[in-house]
Amino acid sequence: MSGTQSKEGFTLPKPVAKGGFTLIELLVVIAIIGVLALFSWVNLYQIGSQQELRNARRGLVALLRDAQQRSLTQVEGRYWGVYFEKNPAGDGRDRYSLFNSGVLPDPDKSFTKEILTVITLKPLLELQQSAATSTIAFHQIGGGLVSKDCPNTVFNEPVSVGLKNDPTVSITVQVFCNGRVEF
Repeated sequence: MSGTQSKEGFTLPKPVAKGGFTLIELLVVIAIIGVLALFSWVNLYQIGSQQELRNARRGLVALLRDAQQRSLTQVEGRYWGVYFEKNPAGDGRDRYSLFNSGVLPDPDKSFTKEILTVITLKPLLELQQSAATSTIAFHQIGGGLVSKDCPNTVFNEPVSVGLKNDPTVSITVQVFCNGRVEF
């Protein structure tokens, strides 16, 4: 039998190394996994926010172009446009709507409009404009922007949508006097 001899003459068994991890090693590994998970979560949130902004831009551009097309084809013989509202229901969510009007819409004055389609922004997004409401409407002939500043070729009506928790992250869609919609 192999072992070590003690002072009393007894033979002690040789210590056998046991496999396993110490508590400190386990805590370090758990901490590293936690930090990696946190960074992954933050990146996924940012990717999701950016995707929501892109989706909002696509929807806004599509609705603006739809309103312009309806004006050009003179659907129902009416003017068409998009009406923007900041928090109209008091729930913290902004929205925009497709409308038509029997009279030439004046963005500076109140006019009668029929709202057809209402799109409410996701809770993390907001319209970034100073006015509580605004309107973009299109002429029936030519599809140009209805504005007192037109026919200035460089004038455009911008609409911005951004993140509520980070106003520096936003997208802007511009509608020019000739009706061109850019983003």
